[in-house]
Amino acid sequence: MDPAGRNQPPRDLRDRVTDALRRLIGAPTESESIRNSLQALLTTLPGQRRSRPEYGCDISSLLFEPVESDLLEEMLRRIRNAIWRYERRIELIDVRARAQDPGIGSVLVKIDYSVRSSGERAQLAVQIHGFG
Repeated sequence: MDPAGRNQPPRDLRDRVTDALRRLIGAPTESESIRNSLQALLTTLPGQRRSRPEYGCDISSLLFEPVESDLLEEMLRRIRNAIWRYERRIELIDVRARAQDPGIGSVLVKIDYSVRSSGERAQLAVQIHGFG
């Protein structure tokens, strides 16, 4: 029941209705919004957004460095901190990174998370280029 004493539909039904209404008006669902937010967070360096200069994931100092275990651990620490700070809609389950292609200096980052409001589990994979 809500504070006024009315019965509320089950949370999963409300979530489905909300997502259907979002699709109807062309807005992303909550899951899509979170996915887009995480991608933007990982690919935005602090200082790139004028309105929020502190926003982003500060991995710029790691770029052009050789991909070694210490670099990957530091990258994961920075990613976890950025997600914790800027994306409160999720519960972080795991973050992993591995060198993808040493020839082009790319790292594949995989993030496992659950959406706090629905409990839905999801994974995001992001390729980051520019390593040494």
